[in-house]
Amino acid sequence: MATMTRVAWVESPLQLVNAVEHAAATGEPLRICMRAHAKQLQSTADVLEPHLPEHVEIAGVWNFAYLSPFLLARNRLIGDAYSGQFRLAVALTGVRDLVVVDDGSAMLNFAEQVRECRPLARHGRNERWVSRRLGALASRHLHHTVSIGGLSIFSAYSDDDELLAVGSAGAKILHNRYRWVRKTKFVKDDDAMHTVVLGSALHDDGYVKGGPYREWVRAQADSGAGVYFPHRREKAKSLKRYQEIKGLKVRTAALPIEIVLASSRELHTVVTLPSSVVATLRNILPEGVEIRVCPVPEEWLTKRADEALRTTLRRIQSTKGADSSV
Repeated sequence: MATMTRVAWVESPLQLVNAVEHAAATGEPLRICMRAHAKQLQSTADVLEPHLPEHVEIAGVWNFAYLSPFLLARNRLIGDAYSGQFRLAVALTGVRDLVVVDDGSAMLNFAEQVRECRPLARHGRNERWVSRRLGALASRHLHHTVSIGGLSIFSAYSDDDELLAVGSAGAKILHNRYRWVRKTKFVKDDDAMHTVVLGSALHDDGYVKGGPYREWVRAQADSGAGVYFPHRREKAKSLKRYQEIKGLKVRTAALPIEIVLASSRELHTVVTLPSSVVATLRNILPEGVEIRVCPVPEEWLTKRADEALRTTLRRIQSTKGADSSV
């Protein structure tokens, strides 16, 4: 019997990469619907498309998921289960066969909320009534999907307690080893990137005080880091301050940072605060590359940092490879 084509809805470059990784790992035919007006997503698709597995197709862009082939597909894949587009699609149609791939450490909260049938809600966000209502409806549908064995999670966090728990409840858990990206060279390493710092959005999102974060960046440069890759949500005003740090080059990545770093032959150390990228990089980078995760001291955090965020930071900080210094 022929395998039915799965249809994906993706809104970011990392979601696109992970959708392709799932298709490459499972052999399932996949059509990928992309959200319109996402410049980096389109540029990433342009780079990836010549290298896609034969059974994977980028089907085009749509303004809304509910106007795309994703809505009525029997077998679906989603890159961000908190997306308002996805919540609405699930509220309209329900879901019997769904693959969820990583879009960061939010996967851990998603797994817990679905298992406990709590409304889907991002931490630290005050959502509108409509979003909360759709989050509750989507969670109920997905909780049922878990109970009938129709939910699969494809994740770099596959051995985390939250994913193991939802797996025990009926979900299928698959580990994303990033084999497709690791065997495909997309970009050339034009700069000698020995030690790089990955920027964090914690400051510009209001969760971490600016002074301590800037001093942390300066300290990494003093210790030999030569390149700073900003997070996509960091503001130009912040980046201007980092450009003034002697010896540190602020370099914006045109592709997902995972692809840029995986393509570097010079890289030996990556320094970062706790971030969802840690789990991805531990799967995608060669064993000889050190990933140094610096903890976020309690005194750095603002009142906006809720308990869900603090728990996520502690969880990532406590994983193997975390550094005890800042």
